[in-house]
Amino acid sequence: MTCFDFKGGIGTSSRVVEPYSGTRHTVGVLAMTNFGNRERLAVDACRSARDRRPHAGDHREGSCIVVLATDAPLCARQCERLAKRCALGLAVTARTPPTAAASS
Repeated sequence: MTCFDFKGGIGTSSRVVEPYSGTRHTVGVLAMTNFGNRERLAVDACRSARDRRPHAGDHREGSCIVVLATDAPLCARQCERLAKRCALGLAVTARTPPTAAASS
């Protein structure tokens, strides 16, 4: 599996949150990545990191699966809003960074 022509695969992240009630809950995310080509990679909105390794080829297709889990007592609307964060995070990661001409 690759992600922007670098080693990809499965990764996890979790946070313990403490809402106003004082009860602690955990939010966890598991992501499997296998997408992107080197030209689309942006680190801090610049493209300097894309030339650090020889280009492995052009990937026209790929996939990314994100699983989000929590033990927090959420209503349906809150679950939907939390799930949308996964898609938003992926959108920020896979976006095309602004070019020098577009930012000036």
